[in-house]
Parts: sequence; C-alpha cells; structure tokens
Amino acid sequence: MTLPASFPLSMSQVATELGLSLPLSLNHPWVIALGGVGPTLPLGFSDLLGQSGHVNANGTVQQISNVDYRVNLTGTPFFSRFGGYISTLEETTFSTNLLVSNTDLHPTYTGKIKIINTTLGDSLVLSYIGSGQWGGATGGGAGGIGIFGHAGATYNFTIYPSN
Repeated sequence: MTLPASFPLSMSQVATELGLSLPLSLNHPWVIALGGVGPTLPLGFSDLLGQSGHVNANGTVQQISNVDYRVNLTGTPFFSRFGGYISTLEETTFSTNLLVSNTDLHPTYTGKIKIINTTLGDSLVLSYIGSGQWGGATGGGAGGIGIFGHAGATYNFTIYPSN
C-alpha cells in the first residue's frame, strides 16, 4: 500500500506502511527516511504523502554459476524516497545479497532490510554492508530466501526496512 497522496493521513497508516506498530513518532529513522528529508528532522506530515515504505517485485531466478543464483529486479524503486533502485537479489552457497543502485551508491537508508519471498514464505533480514549493498551470511537454501538452486522459477518478493 502507498500512503494517501492527500490528507487525511494518520500515524497508524504510516506504521502499517513501514511494517511497524504504534506508538510511532515522526523522529523514527524509518519515518524520516520515508519522508525523504535526509538523516535528520525537521519532518512534516505532508512529507509523507504519497510515499511507499516497502517494495513488491517479481523476478525469475537465473543461474549465474554452480554456486550463484540471481533475480534481476533492475529499476524497482527502493522504498520510494529511501534512495536508489533495486538492482539484483543474489544467493550463493555462502550468502544472500541485495544490491541497490543510485547515482552515488549511497542510499539514504542504511539500516537492516527484511526480504520476504511471498511465494514460498521464506524471509531473511540483511544488514547494510556499504556501497549500496545489503548482505547476510545465510544463503544456499537453508535459511535463505528460496532462490538457490531454482533457476527458471518466478517468485514475488516484498522488501521492508527492518530492526
């Protein structure tokens, strides 16, 4: 769901959009990032109008090598104002990585990201590792997001900021 483009807008709607619970304030780092005002306040409720705090994307798994599988999600907006566009989702025998591209490879949001393979129900939380990339040490199926070893399969993913 994207937040309404005009008022009324409630903090409950903002919390739902970000996958958070109430109480929630305008000084929460995810709300600040959603408002696109930079890393700090001030932030007004009007900055949140029409914004999206998550990504829904579909992609088909490609086998890159015997230990590397990738889903190309090029051009998928990354949390509206969170900075950048999703490039690829990659899973190897050792790790799962989400790559985000923008002009300077420094997204405004550098917290953790939760990826949910909504087709399979698998999910994983990744930490920011720099240069527009999030990663985790769990991959290759067990504990991953279900793309390893599944070349040709098409999956739906939802991506949120996470704790």
